[in-house]
Amino acid sequence: MASIKVIVSDPWDFITEKTNTNILYGTILLVEDDLEKILVELDHITEYKQIKFRKIVCSARYVGQKFNLHESADQPCAIIGVPEKVFDQNNPFLYNFHLMVNLLGSFEIME
Repeated sequence: MASIKVIVSDPWDFITEKTNTNILYGTILLVEDDLEKILVELDHITEYKQIKFRKIVCSARYVGQKFNLHESADQPCAIIGVPEKVFDQNNPFLYNFHLMVNLLGSFEIME
């Protein structure tokens, strides 16, 4: 699958807690059929608010938005950090928001 760069824009303190960077790199593992969600495995474990995660789900930020995975342009998204202990391989897009890290940002497909 494709490599991806995810840029976290909100919340503002993600940058200071994440050693002064808001950029995450990873690989797309799975794309939902309707192109509104993608599952990404990050290159490194990330921690925010004492929750560690290596998988994130990027989902459409706006009603009717579809991702174009053949374009390297910046695409806005909601970002959910999914800790391993609650990740379900059989239902990768099903999660409990109370156990997740909720972020906003965008992503770019890397060439």
